[in-house]
Amino acid sequence: MVRFGAEMVFSSKDSTITDEDIDRIIAKGEETTAELDAKMKKFTEDAIKFKMDDSMCPPFSCDPHCSYVFAFC
Repeated sequence: MVRFGAEMVFSSKDSTITDEDIDRIIAKGEETTAELDAKMKKFTEDAIKFKMDDSMCPPFSCDPHCSYVFAFC
């Protein structure tokens, strides 16, 4: 957790930050972290499956994920 300046914010008597505000900030951070974790998991899975020889693509494939897509697709 980032603490730079936190003591000043939390010790201030004039602060309008409530516990609910802090809870919302933390919840948003957890949500964003979960989204990034899911993206990284998918990226990792895709990277593991990656091959340079197109062995996963059938000949004359119209699949846009294959490295070659023919004009008739």
